[in-house]
Amino acid sequence: MKFFKSRKIIIIICIILAAVISIAILAHKNSLQAITADAQQRTSAAFKGTLDVTLSGSGTVSPFNRKEIVSAVDGVVTENYLEEGKSFKKGDLLIKFNDSDVQLSVKQRENALNQKRMSAVDSNISNGALHITAPFTGRIAEVSISEGDEVKENQVLMTIVEDSVLKAQVVFENTAASQFNGIHTVQVHLPDFMTSLSGKIQSVSQVSGDAHVIVTVDNPGSLTSGNSVWAEAKTASGAITSNEGILEFTKKETITAAVSGKVSNLTALKDMKVTQGTILLNIAGDDLPYKVESKQLEIEQAEVELKLAQEKLDFYTIKAPFDSTAVSVSNLDPGDSIESGTSLAIMMDTSKMTFDLDIDELDISSVETGQKVNVTCDALEDMEIIGEVTAIAPEGTTSNGVTSYKVTVTIPGIENLKSGMNVDAVIQVYNKENALLVPVEALEKRGDKYMIWVKRENQQTAGRENNPVVPEATGTAKRPSSSAGNQSPAKRQRQPAADSYYSGAVPVEVAIGMYNESYVEITSGLNEGDMVVLPALQASSTNKNTNTQPQGGGGIGGFGGMGGGMPAGGGMPGGVMTGGGQTGNRRQ
Repeated sequence: MKFFKSRKIIIIICIILAAVISIAILAHKNSLQAITADAQQRTSAAFKGTLDVTLSGSGTVSPFNRKEIVSAVDGVVTENYLEEGKSFKKGDLLIKFNDSDVQLSVKQRENALNQKRMSAVDSNISNGALHITAPFTGRIAEVSISEGDEVKENQVLMTIVEDSVLKAQVVFENTAASQFNGIHTVQVHLPDFMTSLSGKIQSVSQVSGDAHVIVTVDNPGSLTSGNSVWAEAKTASGAITSNEGILEFTKKETITAAVSGKVSNLTALKDMKVTQGTILLNIAGDDLPYKVESKQLEIEQAEVELKLAQEKLDFYTIKAPFDSTAVSVSNLDPGDSIESGTSLAIMMDTSKMTFDLDIDELDISSVETGQKVNVTCDALEDMEIIGEVTAIAPEGTTSNGVTSYKVTVTIPGIENLKSGMNVDAVIQVYNKENALLVPVEALEKRGDKYMIWVKRENQQTAGRENNPVVPEATGTAKRPSSSAGNQSPAKRQRQPAADSYYSGAVPVEVAIGMYNESYVEITSGLNEGDMVVLPALQASSTNKNTNTQPQGGGGIGGFGGMGGGMPAGGGMPGGVMTGGGQTGNRRQ
């Protein structure tokens, strides 16, 4: 009984297995039949048209130029022209601080530098000796050394004066300086010589109620510094006389030794007339080379100190760095004190605006400065702004294995476009008219070549293996596939259906140009009007509702996974950047 029961169970199991297998075979057969029935051959004609290739993205606009004005010094405000929203031209005065102390410091350093330069010795050295020369044309008034004397640095050697013309300041009491308008000469009286000379008025100044006049007289030969004089002037209201003044040399300079050493070749004598540059004596010393270098270093140090003082002085007067508008202005009045580092205002040049786009490394080679950019802003409806690419970052930023590059776009400033607003941009990478175009999904890559299935009359798929367009290692051509490698067993099982789908078409090798998400330019291999076969649409049906999707998947890499007429496969290196509703691709 047990034997018969076991046998009965086995028979039942076999019957069930047979039923399952039959159902599976029938379902698979029906599926293949459905695919074959629904996979109607899709075609498109190669046509001439305009190809646009763009890259898109979004960014935040900022002023073309923006600078925060910050005080670099502590100070007291003396002038302030900054006002919120006020426009300035480059170089206009914005604000000024009291700089009297710094002005004095600059003047002191200028004087120190001039003194160092006057004592320079390098240009007057020859044959190991320092030449002492006359600083101007004049008369040697006094000589303090003799031939062969040993002198020390800064020791007085002689005094030279310019006494061909002497000057004196005389005061006309209770006289307005305006009374000397139009008067150029006065009569200068010399009590010591009981005579008078014609004098020239050099300047007139008003000091309280008196007129202070500086006059000069030509020296007939006997005049010298210290002689008493007074002047008489003829004015419109009559002759007026001055108080007594004293004659002075117009120039006087004490010559000192720039270095220590021994006096030689002394040619200067008391009361000798000399001209500027005349060698008066030589000083020879063992330390002369070191003195030359030391004097030069002193001059350089004085120049540095003067430069620093002048730079500090510049901090007390702040001017507009460029044509701009002042915003975020601090409220300061003359007399207010500020500290270094205080923010005074922000200057913005909004005549142009800029923003940055992040462009993928696969697309950056397509971007060039000067390219046209169409810009829109959600805050400004129905307005398109035309800009251009003005800068491309030489170095990228890498994140999660992807590198992108900053691309700067400049647009004209327009009313109501504010700093900080978000904009969408489309860069016109490529535009070609009368290009031969086919849908990008028709393209398939095999190795480093591209092919398209083209309808040919009286040609069947049976002859494809003899077509030499894109041979495989076995010598046969490949069917459209998203993979550049061998097909999987599952795909090989669909071979009969694929052969039926591509009936009447042959693979043709083509060369491509630029492409976008929809069309690719064919530069060779096709003619206008050629009918190309597009990948099949796979039918999947579980009820009366039916969805279609592209099978296999030709196309250019970078468009993978995009259905509904978009390419579904990879193969060609490429990339897509999407933003603002536009899509762009890199140049091949």
